Parts: sequence; structure tokens; C-alpha cells
Amino acid sequence: MLANSKLSITIPTYNRADFLDASLKFHVPFLKDHNIAIYISDNSSSDDTKLVAEKWIKEYPLIHYHCNKSNVGPDANFEMALRLPTSKYVWLLGDTYILPEEGIRYILAKLDDGISYDAIVFNLLKKVDIQTKDYADNNLLLTDLSGLMSCLSCLIYNEKLIEQADFSRYYNSNFIQTGIIFEFISNKNARVHWVQNHTVELLQHHLKPKKSWRETPQAIEIGVERWLNFIFSLPPSYSLENKLIAAKSFGVASNLLKLRGLLSMRADGALTFRRLIKYRQAFILSTGVAKFLLALGLCLIPVFLLAKVKKIAQRRS
Repeated sequence: MLANSKLSITIPTYNRADFLDASLKFHVPFLKDHNIAIYISDNSSSDDTKLVAEKWIKEYPLIHYHCNKSNVGPDANFEMALRLPTSKYVWLLGDTYILPEEGIRYILAKLDDGISYDAIVFNLLKKVDIQTKDYADNNLLLTDLSGLMSCLSCLIYNEKLIEQADFSRYYNSNFIQTGIIFEFISNKNARVHWVQNHTVELLQHHLKPKKSWRETPQAIEIGVERWLNFIFSLPPSYSLENKLIAAKSFGVASNLLKLRGLLSMRADGALTFRRLIKYRQAFILSTGVAKFLLALGLCLIPVFLLAKVKKIAQRRS
């Protein structure tokens, strides 16, 4: 069985065997219709990840399993996952997301046009209402889509971008998957294809997701300070004005800094008066003064009360 030379899927994973199994169960049936290879980069898991991979390799021989000898950290594993495939384009997939079947057909047909793209970006949960188009203006791409592009499962990379990417520059930024794209296109005539109509969705199954970073004490640090540090570390070809616009994009795209996200962080104990004051300058740049004052007000609401309301809402949804 010959693998599709145009597109591969690559999945970085660590101790998430159940999620990997559910992801492969969803994707294999339609990816095999196009002979699209799937690569798994296991960051030295201690659970049944290898057994899950071996089970699915028997079902679909175009699945390739790689296991690091030791845990190299998420960023190095992302890099490994992107370097494993040999196809012209590589779609990076998190194991809690699902790719649109119609989107696979769409992009394979698009790649037949003979146009070379630096990267391709798919919509996420229909969040962005910008018509499908090609971006040649790097700064416009930054202001329009940088927040959405923080989601690794929306991103397809050209093999040349992967070969030339300065991965190490974005280690420990939390946004390596996004940084290597903006770095690569910063000083060239870029061509990034944006797909609005075919959207990446969440994998719905019986498994209870592990705690998200949004539910941890690091939520504000990652979603506010680290995002700002990342945006302002981008090359000077991205203007200050556009970086200031992009600074607000992650909180919107992730819902972290919308009212519901702030309430959720408060319920999980991630939003506290102390943390808010610690990151106040970054928070104001990311949201504005009004939202900062709103967050201060939310800090007055007892955590136990909001946590109880959140549990009730989750049961009803």
C-alpha cells in the first residue's frame, strides 16, 4: 500500500492511550480511503499507547509509530511529530480534535491545483467568519488568525517550512506550533491558505478529558503573559500596531478572556486577585481596562459558589 505523497497526519501524544484509540477509531475509516499515512510520536508514555498503536497498525498499515526513549518535553515531541512524515504537507493533530472528512477531500483537491502553500489553516468550531482565501500579507494573517492558529489541530505545514523551521527559538513558549509559521513567512512573499467552511471539531466520546490548562493555576500565565511574550517576540516585520491587535486575539479565540472563560477560571481557582495583580499589565494589553476591572470584580465571588454552578451547568450540557 503506497501512502499519499501529498498529505500525512501526525499526532504527538503522551499517556493518553484512550484518547489516541478514540481518535484513530474516528479517523482511520476515511483517511484510509485516500491512503493518508498517520504518524504517532509517543513521548515515552507509561500507559498502553504502544499497544493501541500496534492494534491500529494491524487495521491500517499506513500508521507509523515512533516512541522517544525518554520524555523530551512537549515542544521537542511536536518537532519530532512534524519531522516524521515524508509527504509534501503535514497536518498536526491533537488527540482530542477531529478533522473534517469533507475538509480532507477539499484539501486534497486543492493541492492538485499545483499551487504551493507555506501553510494551510482550517477553521475551529466555526469560530472565525472570514471567507476562504489566500493570505499574502503576513501582518493581516497575524491580526486575523493568530489566535485561532494557536490551536495545533488547525494547522497544515509545507515540508519546506518544517525543514527550515527554527523550532528551538520557540521552545517553552507554549506556541511553538504557531511561531514556526510566522517566523518562516516573516521575510518572504507568503502564501497561506485559509479554509472557513470546513472546520475542526472536538472529539465527542465517553472519555472524560484530562484537566485542561485552562483549569490550572497557569491559565492566566499561559493565556495572557506567555501569549503576549510570544507575540512581541515575533520578527520586526510584524508591526507593533498589528502585534497589539494580535495580543487580544488569543483570549478571544480560546474564549479564555470572555466572560464565560473568566467565570470558569474563577470557578477553578485559576483567577485570583493575587494572580490578576501579578499579570495586570499583560492582562490589560490582552483585554483592555474594562475587562481587567470586570475580572477584579469576579475575584470577589467565592470560588466554591462558582464551582458548584459550573458543575450544575456541566451536568445539564
